Amino acid sequence: MALLQAIDPSHCAGDDRLLYANNIGLAAAQLHDSAQNDALEVRNVMQRGLRVAAETGTDRVDIQSSMLETLFADLGDGDDQITLFGNFIHGTVELHGGPGWLTDFWTGGNSLHNIYRKRTFDFFS
Repeated sequence: MALLQAIDPSHCAGDDRLLYANNIGLAAAQLHDSAQNDALEVRNVMQRGLRVAAETGTDRVDIQSSMLETLFADLGDGDDQITLFGNFIHGTVELHGGPGWLTDFWTGGNSLHNIYRKRTFDFFS
């Protein structure tokens, strides 16, 4: 039996900030933000899988110093930004920028060891 850790602040009104840090997860984690301008931060996490779903709005996703088996991020509509820095990801990485005007992807110091897909991003390093 697999466990799923899910965090969904979509019932909250207004802009939200979600910090998911210093955790060792046995299964997958799913982070789902609300339809506003939100910030999702992941720091120092060891997780089998991480799935990030952002809705409309100008969202910022920041994943640092984490060890993951897989990463899937769908930033949805809006002008969004995702940053990956200092992560070890052994399996598949799939990033979807969505149709926003300024969807940015910042990366540096990562160790990615398998399939790596990116769609609809402006790239910076």
